[in-house]
Amino acid sequence: MKEIFQSISRREKMMLYVLLCFLLVMGGWFGLVKPQLDTYQHNREKIDKKNIELNELNNKLDLYQNAFNQLLSQQDNYKKLTKRYYLKTSNVSLSRMVTSLIILHTLKPVSLNMTSGQRETNDAEDESQQSLPKNITLNTISIICDGDPKSCMKFLDDMRKTLSSAYLSSFSYISLGANSHTRFNIVFEVYMIKV
Repeated sequence: MKEIFQSISRREKMMLYVLLCFLLVMGGWFGLVKPQLDTYQHNREKIDKKNIELNELNNKLDLYQNAFNQLLSQQDNYKKLTKRYYLKTSNVSLSRMVTSLIILHTLKPVSLNMTSGQRETNDAEDESQQSLPKNITLNTISIICDGDPKSCMKFLDDMRKTLSSAYLSSFSYISLGANSHTRFNIVFEVYMIKV
């Protein structure tokens, strides 16, 4: 081996040194650096995924910690919304209440008609009008009564105070001429909620 090495020229020796250095560098790259770099990149991806999972878990933890406050807020909102509606009652008790209010205001009841159910939308109707939720029913009260206008106005005010979810849907009157009495045709819509 020594003889072969002495017999080659300086230029060939230089090329062998360069080849040996190149082989050492490439061996070091593929044997040591590249596997470590691949492992580093793989671990870096794992760390990034774990950080994303950690952030998601922290967000879920925040939601969980705020859940009780959100529940209280939702319960308060529910109470506020349900206060707008009259509690579901039978037509008989609603009829008694309306009749007693009519008599209390010295009006003479002529007719009292009640219907109840859901308001549904037709394709021909306005699209902004929607059907009511299942726990809310709509009762329509049609009243025809005789009396003076001041008593009727007091009756309307008291009806609105008694039934907070009663809305005046239609109102018309005809003068009867005798004793300055007037016939009133009143239609209320009463929204009731089942709790």
